[in-house]
Amino acid sequence: MMGFGFLWIIVILLITIYVIRAMFPQSSGTETSSKQPQEETAVEILRRRYANGEIDKEEFDSIRNGLS
Repeated sequence: MMGFGFLWIIVILLITIYVIRAMFPQSSGTETSSKQPQEETAVEILRRRYANGEIDKEEFDSIRNGLS
């Protein structure tokens, strides 16, 4: 009989931990730091502008050569 009492204590403890974690899902530091947006590098911005048609091939090559 004593084994069942210990088992119920473990079950209640696990349920309590689950409920607390469900109430505060962003309490760990690793999750919040990974959600921050990363800054684009100059080359990534240049590629995006070229892909969107904001600059042409010659201007893309000229700026890329200037960045290197």
